[in-house]
Amino acid sequence: MFVGRGAALAALSAALGTAVADGPAVALVAGEAGIGKSRLLAEFARTTPTRVLRGTCTELGGDGLAYAPFVAVVRQLVRDDTVPPGRYRELGRWFPELGEPTGDGGRHRLYEEVLDLLERSAGPGPLVVAVEDLHWADAATRELFGFLARNLTRPGVLLLATYRPGVAETGPLLAELTRGPRTTTVRLDRLTEAEVGDQLAAILGAKPDPAAVRRVHARSDGNPLYVEALARRANVPRTACATCCCTVRARCRNRPARCSRRRRSRAVRSTTGCSPRWPTPTTRCCGCSSTAACWSPPATGTTSGTR
Repeated sequence: MFVGRGAALAALSAALGTAVADGPAVALVAGEAGIGKSRLLAEFARTTPTRVLRGTCTELGGDGLAYAPFVAVVRQLVRDDTVPPGRYRELGRWFPELGEPTGDGGRHRLYEEVLDLLERSAGPGPLVVAVEDLHWADAATRELFGFLARNLTRPGVLLLATYRPGVAETGPLLAELTRGPRTTTVRLDRLTEAEVGDQLAAILGAKPDPAAVRRVHARSDGNPLYVEALARRANVPRTACATCCCTVRARCRNRPARCSRRRRSRAVRSTTGCSPRWPTPTTRCCGCSSTAACWSPPATGTTSGTR
């Protein structure tokens, strides 16, 4: 649900206007996990008439997957037949249909081709290149993002990135970007109690009780992801938990070693949308009046997997 982010959405629209009127610009969206960075980007992409190309950094451990978000961006252009074969030979290392790479052109040649491709793609109209979860970016992705921010010259290109603050690896890049003359930084705060009430109303389809709004706001601390989880859990039918626990038990009775706690929880969520706790057979499941007594733990001497 898109609640309480009107000012942030307006800031991104203004940043795009700057990119069109004054030259290439950068927009940085900062916020903790679950605060709504991706939701803001999705709403921006939905409401703007400008083309938005999105790529995501992935949490793979170590240094991550090199250039992953930019590979995704170029892939979208290749699929749209906007990349002429033979012109971008170094990008042929990513997409062979673009041609055979000419020797070892090095990273600089690759970066120049990405730069040229994005500027040409912005010729017919403005272009937004959005990199999500920059805090998970590998060193090569960070380097290429910085190169583009420094060297783009064609008006109409907006480089956008979302990230979680406090990650040391992205510190130098973010410090450089924020010094740019056309950089906009949007910091997403937690929702107020009134905004939590609006979000609950949108989820539940009715105005919630003020006391319930206060409880959810206190428990979620204004994090939209937690607000939604609490709202979904509170909306689960009171008989659903016992039913789903019995279903999971029936599925896992003959293979306890393969049925991990995580898998049991996933099965419950897929049935009811709730997130159960399994510390003992008598704990209340999902906060409702039913108990998890119908759940039979694995037999003595067996182990439950961790997958």
